[in-house]
Order: sequence, then C-alpha cells, then structure tokens
Amino acid sequence: LTPSRGKMKIQSLIMTIPLKKEWATLINAYDYSLRETGAVRPDGWAGPLRPLWLGNETGGLQFFAESSLAWKTDNRQKELEVAPAKEETLLKVNLINTPFLLEAAHTFAFGFEATPVKPPAADYRRWRIGNSDYVTSVTSEKEIDILQTWCTGWGKVCNASGEVSYPIPGPRCTPGSFDVSLADGRKTFSFPYFQLCQTWAESEEFQQFGDEWLTNIREVYSPPPGSPKNEHNITVCPAARSFQDFVLWGMNQLQSQAKPRGYYLDVSHPGACNNLHHGCGHASGNSAAVQTTLNILGTREMVKRLYVHLKNGRPDGMIIYHSSGQICMPVLGFADIIVDGENFNSLLDRKQNRGYENVLGLAAYRAEYMGHNFGPKVALLPEFGRSIQRDEAAKVGPQHEEYLLGLILLHDSQIWLCTYLYDDEPVKRLYQALARYKLATAPYEFIPYWKQTITQPLSDNETVVSFYVDRTKKRALAVVMNLSGKERSIRLSMNSQRIGLDLSKGKVTNACHSEPAILSGDVLTLDK
Repeated sequence: LTPSRGKMKIQSLIMTIPLKKEWATLINAYDYSLRETGAVRPDGWAGPLRPLWLGNETGGLQFFAESSLAWKTDNRQKELEVAPAKEETLLKVNLINTPFLLEAAHTFAFGFEATPVKPPAADYRRWRIGNSDYVTSVTSEKEIDILQTWCTGWGKVCNASGEVSYPIPGPRCTPGSFDVSLADGRKTFSFPYFQLCQTWAESEEFQQFGDEWLTNIREVYSPPPGSPKNEHNITVCPAARSFQDFVLWGMNQLQSQAKPRGYYLDVSHPGACNNLHHGCGHASGNSAAVQTTLNILGTREMVKRLYVHLKNGRPDGMIIYHSSGQICMPVLGFADIIVDGENFNSLLDRKQNRGYENVLGLAAYRAEYMGHNFGPKVALLPEFGRSIQRDEAAKVGPQHEEYLLGLILLHDSQIWLCTYLYDDEPVKRLYQALARYKLATAPYEFIPYWKQTITQPLSDNETVVSFYVDRTKKRALAVVMNLSGKERSIRLSMNSQRIGLDLSKGKVTNACHSEPAILSGDVLTLDK
C-alpha cells in the first residue's frame, strides 16, 4: 500500500471475497476444539488471524497469513469475518479498521489456497492404515496395501520411545526393512516416524547451525539434569534453509539404504518463530523486541522439498502427516494422507461423551475429516482409550464404535485401525462385508448422502444414506445410518432410475448386522 502523494489518512481497508452461497456452507477455523468447525452459522463467524478455510463438500478456499502485525485494527477478535448474505457469503479480511496515517509504502502479506489441491489417489480404497498386526487381525481382504504409520527406532539417535527427530538413519535401515510381503501375500509398507520441528541438541549439526535453526532466538539450551543424551531434543524451525538441507541429506541416506515408501510426519505443524536469521519473526520501529510469526511458508517449503525428493526416487511414495485439529492446506497439500483426531482426547470422557455422537456431527466431519474437499485423504485417529477401555466392550456395547465406523463409510474416508478402537467385533463385521463386496478394488461410484436423490428426502437428524454403486456388477452398497439416538425401524423409498439398477429384480442383504432387510418393489425396510 503506497501513498499517491505525501501522507494519506486511511480510514479503513477491508478485503472482501464474495463466494456463492452454495460454495460457502462449511467452515474450518483451525480450531483444535472443533467448536467453530462445521456448518456456517446464519450469523456468520469472526475471529483473530488463523488459516481459515471456507467451502463445501466439493472444495473451498483457505486464507492464510503468517502474521497480522502489519494490520491496523482495533479489535483482534474481528480480524477475519465470515458474513452470510442473501445470495452470497463474504469472507472479510480487516486489514485496517481504525484511522491510520500512511506515510510510506506499507506491506501486507497473505495468501490463498484453493482446494482440493489435487485429485484423490486412484487406489485410496485399497489403503488400510494402522498397525499391521491389528489390520491383519480384523480383515481378510487380500488386494489391499497395509500402511503402517508408526515406525520408530530407525534413526541413529532416538528418544526412549523410539521417536526420531535426528534424520540420520541407523544400522536397522537395510533393503527390505520397511516393505514386507506377508505369508498370505498381502503387503505391508512401514513409514519411518519423523518430527520436523525438533532435532537432537547434542548433534554436531546443531552445535554448528543451531542459532539459525532455533524458533526462539532468546533460548539458551540447557538439558534436563540427569537426562540421557538421546533425550536432549530442542524445538527448531523448518523454515531455516540449512535445516531443510540437513533433513534432506539425512532422508537421502535413508532412501539409499532402505528405500521406504514414505514418511510419517508428527509434531510438524507450523509454529510460532521469532528467528530473523532465517526469515521468520517481525521487527519494526525502534523496538528491540522481535515478535513471532507463524512459519507457514517455511514449513511448506520443507515439506515440498521432502515430497519432490521422495516422488523422484519412488513414484508410489507417500507422505502421511499428523495434524490433528489444525488444517493448513498450504503445507498439508503435499501430504497424501492427513492423520487427524487426537484432539478428541480432550473431547471424549467417561460421563456424557463416551462416544463421538455429541462431539462429532455430520457437518464437522465434512468440514475436517472427509478429505474430498481438501485433496489428501484424511484418516481419523480414534481416541476411545480415554473414554472406554477394551475390557469394557461387552458392558458398554458396540453403538459408540459403530457410530464412528458409520461416519467413515458414509463419507468414503479412512480410519486408523488400531487398539484405540475398544471393540474388535464391529470392525471385523464391517471389513468382512467390504471384503465380500470388494470395495477396495471394484469400480464403485460414491454417491454421498448430501447429494443423492435416490431416496426420498430425509431429515439429517434422523437418517442419512450414502451409496456405493458398481454398475458392472449391477450392485449397490447402501450405508444407512440411524441418527435418532434410539432404536427404530427404517423405511426407504428408492428411485430405480436414479440408482441405475432394476430394484424389482434385486435382492437385499444386511451386510453387517443380523436384523432383517426387506426389499419390496422400490421400498427398503430395515427392522430394528
């Protein structure tokens, strides 16, 4: 912003982006608690700067900036606003809303990321994400890829739990140590665990480059008294170019030694940094204090370089990125799978919220956990360990777990299969059905509940239905979910023409439960 002559008084400067009403039905407000994520409310939304995504089930737009320190506002709680109008919804960025004397050129830096950032992987329904022992215990599917996402202990230096933030591989990394063919012919791909935002403070590299890598230039590292050297980790910033070079140098060694299919990135989301040595932080005026900025672009560059290096050496390579409750697509656009859901650790409890029914509704799921509207697939990390122990399964019943599994199937998305699920039986029933009908490999068209017109209009707070249709086999899978909170029979009138199948000649099977399913003409009845 440059004055055309001398000094100019600016009363306000608001950047307004109009979106068609139908393209701004969902909001993701980078909110770990999920309170502000879901359907756009009629009265809109306002809040301080953060990566803000606005869109629908197909795609959207994310606004981001690393800092609002150059903005001239009198209310940080209204730096960003979403304002629904009659025919459009406005995304408002309040750069100046209080009188400001412009004496020289003044810079505002911000960006936009349109989503989805890429088409979905062609084989995403083949993925079974989680611990290979657990995956093979719950599904007999043959034509799948088992993606083992927590492979620790591979580094030359690891902490006590095997977590790695020093990128130099150890002697365990040999050809074939990450890709394994099981006795039954299935393949397991293990993804080395790595943290981008920490490193080993005792390393020669940190001793030489640490001043440039630190996120806090005022920090003087002091190891905890009596702690072993391998536990001496320190927070660093992925925006530092020399740190990026170091990580790539280590990962190049890892690929040369063992050629894993990719990486599992944890503790790697953008964070606050005040280190001017590598371009973060903000210093202005005569003040010696340097204020922090959010290192979005630097983290993006780090992950982009990892992505390019990986794909050049292994075209089927994948980056699996854990970023619970913090969707930042300029960075996560280089992920193939986003792991999200650890934030439910603080939302589930042993009283009112033993399951997800009250804390994860359909709109919030579509705005964060679905993935179609972002590009990378999202794998939901279940967190029942806080609310229901595995030895309580018989007492509690399967309904809480079936609600979560229903959400996964309703949205054609993914789940991290692990013992954080408290009851194995519903999982086995589901994946037996998926194996029987070959969901992993057959050419099913997904017709979601918010788009399908096969059934009569249904109330979202009672019943929703998504369809998977394989016209080559003249077969359809109907995912029917009862959201009423009580047992009840369900009667669905369906349109044969819209589903593309002659229902009068068909038969129906309840694939996951023992209750009878009856198809009479075009009417499907599920008894309670």
